[in-house]
Amino acid sequence: MALRISDRRLPDNPWLTREFGFDQGYDEFTEESSTNEALEWLEEHGDKPFFLHVHYLHPHGPYEPQEPWVSEFDPGYEGEWKRVDNEFLERCERPGTAKLDERDLQHFRALYAAEIRSMDEEIGRILKKVGELGLDANTLIVLVADHGEELLDHGGLNHSHTLFEELLHVPLVLRWPEHLPGGTRVSSIVRLVDVVPTVLELLELPALESARGASMLPLIQDVGEVLPPPRMALSQRYHMLQRHLLSARIGKWKLQLLITPIGPDLLNDWSIIEPAERDFLWRNAHRLYDLETDPGETVDVSREHPEVVQSILEQVQTWRRDNDPGIPSGTAGSGVEGLSAATLQRLRDLGYVGEVEALERR
Repeated sequence: MALRISDRRLPDNPWLTREFGFDQGYDEFTEESSTNEALEWLEEHGDKPFFLHVHYLHPHGPYEPQEPWVSEFDPGYEGEWKRVDNEFLERCERPGTAKLDERDLQHFRALYAAEIRSMDEEIGRILKKVGELGLDANTLIVLVADHGEELLDHGGLNHSHTLFEELLHVPLVLRWPEHLPGGTRVSSIVRLVDVVPTVLELLELPALESARGASMLPLIQDVGEVLPPPRMALSQRYHMLQRHLLSARIGKWKLQLLITPIGPDLLNDWSIIEPAERDFLWRNAHRLYDLETDPGETVDVSREHPEVVQSILEQVQTWRRDNDPGIPSGTAGSGVEGLSAATLQRLRDLGYVGEVEALERR
């Protein structure tokens, strides 16, 4: 069962709809749901084995959290941005364009915190229901997010425009009493693509041959012991002016690259831009950061460590060769064909103007 939770004030995320194939594999797939429906579903189906996927859009722009959370985090704000809408986010998305004084920024952060607090309350209701139904001991719970948010960390606001850690480093929590060691924190790199292999191994189900990730169980169960080799975490983002961004992290090193499309499939048809080529935001098409000494990613050390850059580049190319996804025509590489006008407008309403324009150009 999949439930996509909407608070009814905003259109839910239209990327996760039947039009994009997200109903595949579910016995039931419900859009525009509420937490109450998730609780009712648990009461009805909790007496037999189940898989329940609950998706919350928030925290997400536009920031319009309800009371009492706004007053809890910033009750005295009287400035211009009591409501952070998409017009504001679009104007501030590009680094260096956000014009906020310190008080406005404090309120912006408070609105984001209020959105998190509101979502936390809803997730808490689900966890409470699991406990009330006596399902705690035999229910694996996975909590994960898809991206973070920039709050002027690198001169911009919102998300989608960079691949710095404030956007990539997200929560991942697994809970299964008597099966997973409580309170364990894994410091090694783990990735979203590792979630499914981990869940399948925990449940003693066959692994997926097509899975790109690897189970996290060796990292969870052997903390403090000999760990597997560091994993490479790859992230990619469509970038303005027909450029893309690629991030590759291995251990303490993180390499950000400018890449350019060479075909219709934005996920896979691209080439790496030469290091010396400049972009309107980048002085160098390759940027290397040492996250151990520079967690804020403020100092590019690619010239000081060319051997690290070369090593990561080689591993990226090896990964591409070994992980050709073979995405069929008409899925990730397609444009607006098959998408309704209502879906495209819902994407615009949520601030995905650039993505819609990119689809319409293809």
